[in-house]
Amino acid sequence: MQHILDLSGIKTACLHVEFRIDMNLEDWSFTLIEINFRMGGVENFSFHLGRDNHDLIRSNLELAFGFPLSQVHIPLCSGMYTYMQNGNFYSHKAGTLTHITPPEINPHIIEYLFYNPPEMVCSFPPGPNDDIGWVVSASRDSISEMKQALGKAMKQTLIAIE
Repeated sequence: MQHILDLSGIKTACLHVEFRIDMNLEDWSFTLIEINFRMGGVENFSFHLGRDNHDLIRSNLELAFGFPLSQVHIPLCSGMYTYMQNGNFYSHKAGTLTHITPPEINPHIIEYLFYNPPEMVCSFPPGPNDDIGWVVSASRDSISEMKQALGKAMKQTLIAIE
């Protein structure tokens, strides 16, 4: 990856990189999928801030305006949460999103977001970028509590499509 960045001449930037690594017993291969001058998906903001105590928006602004990076020496996993996982909501049929009933309040659910409120047109089957929204679950101490909270929130969220 560093070799690719060196060849591009990029010195300072916020990049969104996607790649695939295929491994077998004797060898591995690396396939670059994309490099974009942007942050990753919006749900990644809570992951970096919550797990690593790193504010991606602040870093992007500092890079854009040529300011020194203020968060260079933040240790990984120094944030509030050790465990974080998200779940995405997709349409179960084609139609118009008319109503969303959110799950019960749970201290392990730290983010619950839908792209467009009611009247969003939903496709079916959904494509890779056709999610309606997501929920992020987190815990400092218990991976099982985090996973249980996520599963419960996914089941309790009711999505009406007509």
